[in-house]
Amino acid sequence: MKEAIENAQKYRYKGDVIGTLSNPTSYKLDFIENDLARNSLNINKELVPEIEKTLSEVCKVLLLDRNRIQGYVYSSNELQAYCYSVNFEECIIQISSSLIELLDENELKFVLGHEIGHFLLGHGVVHKEENQVNMFSSRSQELSADRIGVLASNDEKAGHRAIIKIASGLSTEHLRFDVNKFLKQLNNVKIELGENYKNTHPSLLVRSRAILWFNIFLKQDQNIRTKDELDDRIDSDLKKYLDGPKTERIKELEESYSFWNEISQMLKDKKFDKTEQNMISNKFGQEALDKIKNLIKISSINELNAHIDQQLKTIREELNQFKS
Repeated sequence: MKEAIENAQKYRYKGDVIGTLSNPTSYKLDFIENDLARNSLNINKELVPEIEKTLSEVCKVLLLDRNRIQGYVYSSNELQAYCYSVNFEECIIQISSSLIELLDENELKFVLGHEIGHFLLGHGVVHKEENQVNMFSSRSQELSADRIGVLASNDEKAGHRAIIKIASGLSTEHLRFDVNKFLKQLNNVKIELGENYKNTHPSLLVRSRAILWFNIFLKQDQNIRTKDELDDRIDSDLKKYLDGPKTERIKELEESYSFWNEISQMLKDKKFDKTEQNMISNKFGQEALDKIKNLIKISSINELNAHIDQQLKTIREELNQFKS
């Protein structure tokens, strides 16, 4: 197990930062497996020999004991796969029937390797800094897990094919796998709009581009010879294609927090004199000043303080979401 973890850690994307592990007690695999055992199909050589063979081969490539993985197929039209883990000892992989039907063997290896990557990289455990279970939602974790998927597939194009199929829902008979043409869809992206800042996964296009960089790195191409160079390429893509609205939203929140915090400090003496009003107007604009003057006019001091405290709390909570 140690060898498998150390091997996966070598390829972790630098933005995928894991905190200090704590003892997970609130999240039990037993309940998940109990539900899956009742309503899904366990992956084993007797019932699904080809899928079992694929999963076993993935475990072998990733230096992992097959017995540490419980796999289940569930009936669904969704193209989904999940990994559940709370430690570095065992995990559960759940994959939809539609996704299995859509993928060829190496593409399935990529998906299974991606999910096992979450396990080996500790994405499912509880961390002291977070005090909650991280359900693999961050973009950085997805990029790290994709790298493990590439290793598992032992096919540099399998990850691209899997992503194109998941993006379109189309099977091989309808597709011509031209990765360069697929990535040219980025030319249709309005960079100034960025991506929805609440999205927890990178877009499939950006993930496919990151896989391309990773394959170049594995070949030790002269353009990307070190992991730092690889991560820098991906950082550049994330900033260019994903983080436009996220950056703007953080800026808006920080400005709003500064506004309400200054108002809170100014009103501690229960006064809002002309000097303070001019400071607010100069820093935040006349509209902001009019807003607070109207609020003062219609609110009691207790109501006003409660409103300010609530504004600050709400802003802090949203800002904290961007740190995960």
